[in-house]
Amino acid sequence: MNNTDDAVSGLKVFDDVITVWHSKESRINTWEDACAGLQCRHSGIKKLLFELGLINCFQWHEEDMIRSPVLSEPEIVRIKRSIDASNQRRVEKIEEIDSFILDCLKGVKTRPGAELNSETPGSILDRLSVLSLKIFHAKDAEKIKILKEQKADLSGCFEKLMSLLKSGKKKMKMYFHFKNYGK
Repeated sequence: MNNTDDAVSGLKVFDDVITVWHSKESRINTWEDACAGLQCRHSGIKKLLFELGLINCFQWHEEDMIRSPVLSEPEIVRIKRSIDASNQRRVEKIEEIDSFILDCLKGVKTRPGAELNSETPGSILDRLSVLSLKIFHAKDAEKIKILKEQKADLSGCFEKLMSLLKSGKKKMKMYFHFKNYGK
C-alpha cells in the first residue's frame, strides 16, 4: 500500500525531469538520446512517473518543432512519426502506471456501491505532467498563476482519488487503448 502513497509524494518527480531535461536539452535529438542522457534513479511508482515525465518532455519538444514554418516535407514526416511513436509510449506508460496502482490495491476490499471513477490515476498523472511542462514554459505571470492553481487542484483530486481507492469507497478498472500509433 505504501507504493500508492509514493505516487502522491512522487509528483515532484515531474518538475525534476523537466529541470534535468532542460539542462541536457542541447544533446537530445532523438528518443534514444533522451533515454541515454536522462537516467532514472528511482524505483517503483516514482520510476514510472519519471518515465512518463520524460516521454512528455520529449513529445512537448517534438510538437514544438513540428510547428516550425520552415520545415521540409521529409522533416515534417520524420517529426510526425516521432510524435506518433511518443504518443504510443505515453499511452502505454499510463496503462503501466494504472496496472501498477491496481496491483497495489489488490488487498483492498471494495465497498458495496463503490463508484467507478471516470478517469484513471494514470491519466490524471499524465495531465499533471503536462501541467508541469506548461508552467515551466509559460512566460506570462497571470497564466503561470492560473496553471499553478490548476495543478494544485488536480493534485488534490489525485490525492483524494487515491485515498478513496485505498479505502474501497471508489473502484478502478483497467481499460487498454486500442489505437496503435504507427503500428
